[in-house]
Amino acid sequence: MTGAAPMPDRRMESKGAFAATAQPAEHSEPDQVPSVDTPPTEVVEAVLLQHPHVRDAAAVVLPHNALGATIGVLLVLDANGSVEDVTDHARQALPEELHPHPVARVRELPRTFDGRFNAARAQALLRDVAHLTPDARVVQRRRVGPRNVWDHVVRLAEDEQNLLAEALRALHNDPYLEQRVNEALGYPNWPMPLTCLPDLAPELAASDPDLDSYFHLSQTATDDLLRIVDRYGWPRAGRDGAYVTDAAWLLLQHADRENQAREDALAAVAQATALGHTDPRHLALLHDRTRTVMEEEQIFGTFMLAVDGQPCFLYPTQPLKQIERQRAAISMPSLSADLPDASTPLLPYGRGCRSSTNTFRPPLEAPAVPESRAGAFFPCPVPRGAAPVYLAGSVRHRDVLRDLRTRMTSPLHSTARWLDLDAAHRVVSQFDAGVAADRVNAELRVEDIRRSRLVIAVQDDVNSSLACEEVGVALGVQIPVLLVGAAAFELDAHSGIAFTTDVDAALEAAMAWATE
Repeated sequence: MTGAAPMPDRRMESKGAFAATAQPAEHSEPDQVPSVDTPPTEVVEAVLLQHPHVRDAAAVVLPHNALGATIGVLLVLDANGSVEDVTDHARQALPEELHPHPVARVRELPRTFDGRFNAARAQALLRDVAHLTPDARVVQRRRVGPRNVWDHVVRLAEDEQNLLAEALRALHNDPYLEQRVNEALGYPNWPMPLTCLPDLAPELAASDPDLDSYFHLSQTATDDLLRIVDRYGWPRAGRDGAYVTDAAWLLLQHADRENQAREDALAAVAQATALGHTDPRHLALLHDRTRTVMEEEQIFGTFMLAVDGQPCFLYPTQPLKQIERQRAAISMPSLSADLPDASTPLLPYGRGCRSSTNTFRPPLEAPAVPESRAGAFFPCPVPRGAAPVYLAGSVRHRDVLRDLRTRMTSPLHSTARWLDLDAAHRVVSQFDAGVAADRVNAELRVEDIRRSRLVIAVQDDVNSSLACEEVGVALGVQIPVLLVGAAAFELDAHSGIAFTTDVDAALEAAMAWATE
């Protein structure tokens, strides 16, 4: 591992399959080959670091049911590197007993809070990768029970969403790359999902390490899920947990590069839906996704946004009467019932998707506290002498707030970049990305609130409006708020809030504040 001294917890005693010689193949150059007494993990690392696309590497010993032990490897690669190339390089340069397995690509090596290499975390990551990765050296493998399989699916979905969020941030931070990706995917006419980029524009897919990492994991997750569904069928919400069916749905929803195999897997989803074991939205969204990737009409109308209270379909659909019949056939809510939740793209459980009991993790497990990502996006400085104002509200208030932004004159300056995120026109919005896109857009909002000195918040429902959440963020960092609309009783007495009757009054008050 480059740039760090060997730590005591990095190394484990050689045993089992590693009792043999640790000397690499004869064609390795003498000045790069460790001595025969070197621990096998260091031998493997030294060989891996010879590869031109390896930026960092760490090898750890893992227990193995059949072999006794094996060497797992974490790789940090540049934009042009691939796990397959590095693995082939290692197999050519190392004796068979030191061939690394499993091998996983990571953004950075895991470390403890004081910067030391975290061997325990590395072993845990590699055990997850090895869980369903075929090992050609072992003919008979321990059978994996359904519970472990579904835990693996949940972890895959979490990892996939984390890497997707990083990929979307990368596009936020490189407007030129985002524009090229938009064009390659066909925005806004008939956009293909981001997962299709490796097939449509492979040079773009490999041009950024965050994008490349996401595509690599997405393909691995697709392969694992299809194999699991083929063997065990579709998970059941009542037996396995709604969070498991959500995770399986999301991975299959993003399996666009295996569209035919996904279409075959829909039979298992249809059977689970007919028996009441999964939400019918899963089946509807997967059917529409499979068809739109093939440039065919939606049959359930799930790719829909609400515009001025009316449905706006992101892809062509069959006649509305036919859509309603298709929805009724699988006990799915009607279009009119779904419309109130369509200010953002549909997720599997509608409003219930945002409840604490339907997440990717089991409900009893404490949620992880995310690290602060202040400054995570491309810098967007406030002009000198300007008075920065954040415009808060839900997507349904966007046109009102865009109009307010247009009417703002110097010294007022809007910091609300979310107003320019249109799900149907920019890949960074990723209307089909769900959780990851919501997370990134929420982080963008928080960063823009912190850059402001005043917040104007529009709301029409104090119990559900996103403006309430943004007001809380602003008050938490002591930024005053002008709240347009009805007052919530819990905010009435807060000294940081002033209420206005309409946006005109809010704009007038903001100008008075800015010129004081």
